[in-house]
Amino acid sequence: QFWDRKTKNKAYLITNLPVEQFSAQKVLELYSLRWQVELFFKELKSYCSMKKVNTTDPNIVKSLLWGSILSLLIKRFVAFHVGLMFGVMISTHKVARTALYWLPDFMHIIFNGTDDENEIKIIEKIFKFLSKWAARAHPKRDSNTALFQLGMKLYTKQ
Repeated sequence: QFWDRKTKNKAYLITNLPVEQFSAQKVLELYSLRWQVELFFKELKSYCSMKKVNTTDPNIVKSLLWGSILSLLIKRFVAFHVGLMFGVMISTHKVARTALYWLPDFMHIIFNGTDDENEIKIIEKIFKFLSKWAARAHPKRDSNTALFQLGMKLYTKQ
């Protein structure tokens, strides 16, 4: 049971998790992350081409799903590191929306794997672009959300 500030009523969570391992407070914290699961699926559908699959072959569907998840993870990996390098909170949504502009060059450099000075400049340019255009709009407000309170907060400049 918890107090829902929006509805100004008591709300109840029911779970089959073992009470010995998960306190009511921990269940509530985990439940507050449910929105991140929704955002994950939205990102897969909207920015990783998983809205519709034109095949019934289960192997092709699995391959497309794993490819989409890999694409999402690469984008989030880059977002996380841009946030750390530049000391800003990064919006994974904005990173996904702008991926069309930076991801092909990034992947080309990763797969060709040379130490060419020009390629390093391209990665620096991508990271600077994302630090400016993919920064979260309301970092102070966002730092109070469950996602950042549960240890996933990016380090920001004070």
